[in-house]
Amino acid sequence: SAEAAAIFDKAFERNVKALDAVQPKDKEPTELHGKIALGMPILDSEWISRFADEALGIPYVHVAHLPTAGVWAVSADKNTKQSAAAINDWGTQRRNAVDLLDDALNSRSIRIVDRITEDGKEKTVFNEDATRAANEKLFKLKNEFKKWIFQDAERARTITDRFNWEYNNLVARQYGGQHIERMTFPGASLVKRPFDHQKR
Repeated sequence: SAEAAAIFDKAFERNVKALDAVQPKDKEPTELHGKIALGMPILDSEWISRFADEALGIPYVHVAHLPTAGVWAVSADKNTKQSAAAINDWGTQRRNAVDLLDDALNSRSIRIVDRITEDGKEKTVFNEDATRAANEKLFKLKNEFKKWIFQDAERARTITDRFNWEYNNLVARQYGGQHIERMTFPGASLVKRPFDHQKR
């Protein structure tokens, strides 16, 4: 790095100062409200389990995350999936809240179908009403998480630090044009001068 090089060679100190001057300013927790979504790799599995328990009222939900594959796995026993909170409050009869949480973490689209028999043959038919109902609960669940994740100060600080490290590390180029007046064009016509945008 420039800082390491500057320790052995003072000539690199100017590089360190120039880089420091353009580093992006760290985000604060208040700036990230509503921007931390289910499925982001900077989340802890434990947080998702606590969210299910504290915010959704659904305890004993187990969550695992495989960062290298970007895959989440959510599981719970049958009684948990059939609880009032999982079926009525945060899910539907066709898609309980535990499964919806898994869908949200893996950015999976929801499409509910029915299996029917017609002319002696079984086929699947898209159930628009059930799909719409499940997606409405999914939307509600996602919004609840965005509020919950920042309700604990220590968790908010941790997630903000991770966000700054992983995502807040790029600065868009800005072309000030200070070099334009110093540019020379040996051999170019003195009659016709290039426009500023041509010099850039």
